[in-house]
Amino acid sequence: PPPPPPPPPPPLYVVVSGDYFVGVAYDGNNDGQIQIVGASDEVIFTQADFTDGVLNVTSGTTIDNLHAADAADYWQGGMSSAYLSYWLSEDRSSIPDSEDFEYSNFFYNMRELQDKSWDIWTFSPFNSETMENLRPCSHLIQAAPANAQ
Repeated sequence: PPPPPPPPPPPLYVVVSGDYFVGVAYDGNNDGQIQIVGASDEVIFTQADFTDGVLNVTSGTTIDNLHAADAADYWQGGMSSAYLSYWLSEDRSSIPDSEDFEYSNFFYNMRELQDKSWDIWTFSPFNSETMENLRPCSHLIQAAPANAQ
């Protein structure tokens, strides 16, 4: 008999608040469980709170200073001390470098993906004085396979 198919990739979970991405969780050990907890390890949300991988929270929901309960899982999110920044690189036939990206003024729901474009999210500390965001890291971009189409 043929070998069994490989297991599906671990789930990626996205937390949104209105038009903003406010958090991303990843089931790193692929056990089907995700728990995002607060500073005193109280459970804030689990995989059961997501619908098709998306959780829409109200603007008053605390997203800052959370972490994944399982050390094998991942969480990045925030609104006050850090947030997810959106970067775009258009019409690229090769993998772009960090300096090829421009900060996007689009909300996630306003962007239509296009062939040969690169859309990247970074998790940036919030600096209200300089309004600077972390640019995409070249070594991480280079690790991503380019779409051959």
